[in-house]
Amino acid sequence: MSKAVSITTSEHKALSKIQKFGVSRYLATQANVELKDKITVFASYAGSDGKASTSTKGMAIFISHEIKKSFGYRVSEMPAQMTISLTTLLNAIVQIIDNGMKRNLPRIEIRQQILDVIKLNKQQYDIINGGTNE
Repeated sequence: MSKAVSITTSEHKALSKIQKFGVSRYLATQANVELKDKITVFASYAGSDGKASTSTKGMAIFISHEIKKSFGYRVSEMPAQMTISLTTLLNAIVQIIDNGMKRNLPRIEIRQQILDVIKLNKQQYDIINGGTNE
């Protein structure tokens, strides 16, 4: 007897996106969705120094700008190989924000940790890929 495999609507959508964009771009997109959700929570966060966000979009703009500055590409324009590294980076940023809020760190310290991980991720990407941007 063979068992029928049922695919849910969300799984079907995911498979369609993977076929259209490729696995690495799909995973980066999913990591970006998680990051946006975490940034939304972070927007209302005030750290141990009592400072809160002045803009709900500020952190997203900061992260996007720093990634483009470091990697030389906007996220949507990155080559497929670079999106593999991007996925790891976006997941690390989510963890930094989450852990920083749990530890009640000042926002400025969380931002610095994000900046540091972006630079580190780019260095690792260059080592693995011979210093190229492709």
